[in-house]
Amino acid sequence: MKTLLTTILLAFYSTISAQLFNFSNVQYTMNRTFYSNGNPENEFYYSPLNANKSDILSREHVKSLKCSVVNKKGKENQSYELTFNSKGKILSRQTDKAKTSYEYLNDTLIKRMETIRKNEVVIVERNYNAQNKLTFVQQQKNGKISYQELYTYNGEGFIERSQIIDFKKKKTYEMHYQYFERNKLKYQEFLVNGKVKKTWTYECKNEGIRSDDKKAALESMCRYEEQSNDGSYIVFFRQIRDGKDVLVKNHFTKDSIMYLSETFENDSVLVNKTMFEKNQTHHINYNKHQKVRYETIQKFNDQKQTLENSYLPKGKLRSKTTLNYNDNGTISIYSNSNGKKIYSTTKYTYTFY
Repeated sequence: MKTLLTTILLAFYSTISAQLFNFSNVQYTMNRTFYSNGNPENEFYYSPLNANKSDILSREHVKSLKCSVVNKKGKENQSYELTFNSKGKILSRQTDKAKTSYEYLNDTLIKRMETIRKNEVVIVERNYNAQNKLTFVQQQKNGKISYQELYTYNGEGFIERSQIIDFKKKKTYEMHYQYFERNKLKYQEFLVNGKVKKTWTYECKNEGIRSDDKKAALESMCRYEEQSNDGSYIVFFRQIRDGKDVLVKNHFTKDSIMYLSETFENDSVLVNKTMFEKNQTHHINYNKHQKVRYETIQKFNDQKQTLENSYLPKGKLRSKTTLNYNDNGTISIYSNSNGKKIYSTTKYTYTFY
């Protein structure tokens, strides 16, 4: 059940976080770690749209990558250069303004990053527990600690408490989590310097109807699942924020594949709709008069690598990015256009072990 809930919530956050939540970077960092169950993505991505994955780089024994950008005038310049270890993990990133070096635990988990710029040296260190779950992050700028992250887990390995300390702003941010049995999320609260700022509850009636006690939480969210006879189901999320009700309906097949996500205000005003197909994701945003404000369309190949990303305000194409791949799955060319004319092209060249 925990796996299903995590999958549902990941889909929920990934598809409508921009629509529903107004998280700060602090809350985003905490939730990113929580929903990865202590294993936030250790890919420090170095290519557009995350299409160059470490498994591809490892399989193809990629040693380095050079990225060059050609503008609409045909002028080419080197944008950055990357090197990788034998497992496809990035070892260094070099640009004309900075160099970042990476060190790993067991060649897979980042334990140290150092970025050197003209007048600044930034060092980030990360610690893990015996289960390889993130427990501590610390950043230093020019030898002075700027912030820390701390994560504690319950006996079954699920996060109980997240804490971020911002030494510059002199603020401590915390997120506390409570669970039902089998570690199904029940409640969480967000605090700043010990004061509760937001709470979320994951208990609710049909379609996530809230309780009448508006003072019980500054912000709340709850979840309800509705099953159909054919095995398909809908997961409802309702958030109460600033007196407004926002209802999200995520539609799943009997195989737990999400094919539609809808966001409503006041239960009836559709503000966002996202349709998921095997090789395409189509998102539509509506204004208060139910007219299309903009659309985005992302197309994929069978390996789930992005082929195109299009932005269409009021249904008219304004910009499109296109990715081409080599036979081994690595990116070869990444281009930007307005649908008619290409205005920049990025080329990738590789060396191999």
